[in-house]
Amino acid sequence: MKNEQILSDLNRIQSLFTSNKSDNDDLISEINELVNRVKSSVSALTPDQSKDYHFYKNIFEKAPVGIVSYDSFGIITACNDSLLDLLGSQHDKVVGLCLLDLPDKQIVKAVKKSLKGHKSTHEGFYTSVTSGKTVPVNAIFHPIQNASKEPVGGIGMIEDISDRYAAREDLIKSEVRYRSIFENKHKVMLIINPDTGFIVDANPAATQYYGWSIEELKKMKISDINTLTPDEIQEEMQKAKASKRNHFLFKHRLSDGSVRDVEVFSGMIELQGKILLYSIITDVTERLKNQKDLLKLKLGIERSKNIIFITDKDGFFQYVNPSFEKVYGYTFKELSGKTPRILKSGKQEDRFYRKFWDTILDGDVMTGEVINKTKEGELLTIDFSSNPILDNDGHLLGFIAIQDDITERKVMDIQIQQSLEEKELLLGEIHHRVKNNLAIISGLLEMNLYHTDDESIKEMVRANQLRIKSMAKIHEKLYESETFSNIPFREYVEEMIDEIEQIYKSPGLKLDINLEIEPLVLNINQAISCGFILNELVSNSLTHAFSGRSSGSISVSLKKVGNRLSMSVEDDGVGVDEQFNFEETNTLGITIIKISSMQLGADLEMFNTGDGLKTVLTFEINEKQKGSSGSLVN
Repeated sequence: MKNEQILSDLNRIQSLFTSNKSDNDDLISEINELVNRVKSSVSALTPDQSKDYHFYKNIFEKAPVGIVSYDSFGIITACNDSLLDLLGSQHDKVVGLCLLDLPDKQIVKAVKKSLKGHKSTHEGFYTSVTSGKTVPVNAIFHPIQNASKEPVGGIGMIEDISDRYAAREDLIKSEVRYRSIFENKHKVMLIINPDTGFIVDANPAATQYYGWSIEELKKMKISDINTLTPDEIQEEMQKAKASKRNHFLFKHRLSDGSVRDVEVFSGMIELQGKILLYSIITDVTERLKNQKDLLKLKLGIERSKNIIFITDKDGFFQYVNPSFEKVYGYTFKELSGKTPRILKSGKQEDRFYRKFWDTILDGDVMTGEVINKTKEGELLTIDFSSNPILDNDGHLLGFIAIQDDITERKVMDIQIQQSLEEKELLLGEIHHRVKNNLAIISGLLEMNLYHTDDESIKEMVRANQLRIKSMAKIHEKLYESETFSNIPFREYVEEMIDEIEQIYKSPGLKLDINLEIEPLVLNINQAISCGFILNELVSNSLTHAFSGRSSGSISVSLKKVGNRLSMSVEDDGVGVDEQFNFEETNTLGITIIKISSMQLGADLEMFNTGDGLKTVLTFEINEKQKGSSGSLVN
C-alpha cells in the first residue's frame, strides 16, 4: 500500500473518533477494521520504507519545536510532546481539536491559507484554549497535498519565542532608557561615526552648549569642534573604539568662537546595525581654572615663610606647612590627633585664650601677639592672625592660622627703643646746653650796655640779643617737645613777640597786637628761619613805624593753605619811602630776611598798603628736617 493510503486511513481513524453520527458498536468495529488495515500497511512496508518511517517518526516526536498535523477540515490528527509542553496541555485535549474553531483569528487565517495549498506564517502571542497558557509563538503552516496536488491537510511547526520576545522587550526598554538619557537637557551628548568623524546625532543639551542646531551639528565633523588636528582626533577615537581609553580632556570650540575645556567620557554603542561612538561631554573650564588656582594657593602656602596651619572645627590639626615644621620642630605626623594647645607656653593668661575662642567662634578674625613654645621648649614671640573657615551657608568648617615668628624683631625693637631713648636724652641735653650758651652770650652782650652811652650801639646790641633769643627760644621749645625735631610754632611766636614788645615798645605807646596763628608744627630749620624773619619784621615795626605816635597796631597772621604756609606781618605805621627798593637794600635786618627767605624757598613781598607796611611770605612746609639751618653769612 502506498504512503498516501496509510495517511488517508489514519486521518479517517481520527475522524471517526470525533464523529457523533454512528452508534458506539459500529464506531468501534470500523475503528478496529481501519487499525488492522494500517497495521497491514505498515507491515507491508519494505525495509527501506520502514527505516524512513521510523526516522521521520523519531524526528516528529523529538523535535525541539512543536509540530501539529491536521486534516483537510483543520482537525488536529497528531502532535508531539514539544507542542504539549509549549501549550501546557495534554495529548487527549489537543488531538481532535479543530484549528478552524480557535478564537485566535490570526491562527485560523494562517491554517485556512495552508489548506488552500499555500505556506503561511504567524507570529504573536497565543493563548491555549485547553490550558489558558499565553505564550509568544512563531508558527509556520505547510500544506499537505496528494498526488493530484490537492490539499488533504497540513503540518504546523510552532516555536516558543519567549526568549526572543524578552530580548526584544529588553531592547525596547533599553532604547527608551537610552533615548530618555540622550534627550537629557543637562548633559551634553554626541553620537559620532568613529570611522568618518561625522556627528550622527546630538541631544538638546548639545545645541544649547555649542550654539548650533541639531541639524547643523549633524552636518559637521567632530574636528569642526575639537581643536586637535584631524589625525589626532582619529587616533583618540580609535582608542575609544578599541576600549583602550574612555576618558579624555579636550578643548572644544563653540559657535561664538570661544574655546572651552571639556571632559569627555566615550564608549561604543550599536544603533541600527552600526557601531557608533557616544560621548558625554562636561564643561570643566571653571574646574580646571579652580584647580590651577588651588595649586597656586597650595604652592604659595607651602613656600611661604609665614607659619600656616589649618584645624577642623574641633581644633585638631588638619594641615601644617613646611615653615610650621621648621619653626616649631613638629612634623605633621607627630601632630596627628593633637590641637594647638601643644604650643602653649604658659606665659599667656587664661583670659587671653577665652577672648581668643570667643572671637573666632563668633566668626571674627583674632589678631595679636602670643608667646608660644617649640618642641624643644624654646619660647617664641608670635604675631598671629586666626580666621574661621566658613562655607557658603556660613557653617563653620574649621580654622586657619597665619603666624610670623617676630622673636628677633622684638629683641631688635627693644634695642632700637633703648637707643632712641639714649639719643633723645642726648638731644635734650644738647638743646638745653645750646639754649644756656645762647643765654650766656645774650648776657655778655647785656653787660656791654653798661659800658656805653651810645644809643646806636645799645640799639645794635639789643637787636642782636633778640636774634639770639629767637634761636634760644627754638631750642627751648625743642627741649620741651617730645620729638626734638618739630616746633609748636604758635606758642613760639606768641612768646617771641612778647619779648620783642618788652624791648622795643616806646613808653606811652598804646600798642594793639593782633595774632591770627593757626596751630602749626614746623621742623627746626624752617622754625629758625621763620623766627628770624618775624623778629626782624616786628622789631622794625616797633622801632620805626610809630615814631611820634601814641598808638599803633601790628597784625601777625600764619595760615596753612594746602601744604604751604602763608605768613604776613602788617602795621598801620608810616610805611616805607616810595624810593625804597627791597632788593637793593643791604642793611643787616633786610639781609637776614633775604637769606632766611631763600633758605625757606619762600616768595616774599613787601609793600605799602596806604595805612602802613605789609610783608607777605609763602613757602612749602617740610615735615622732615633737611640738613642744617644754614648760615646767615653771605
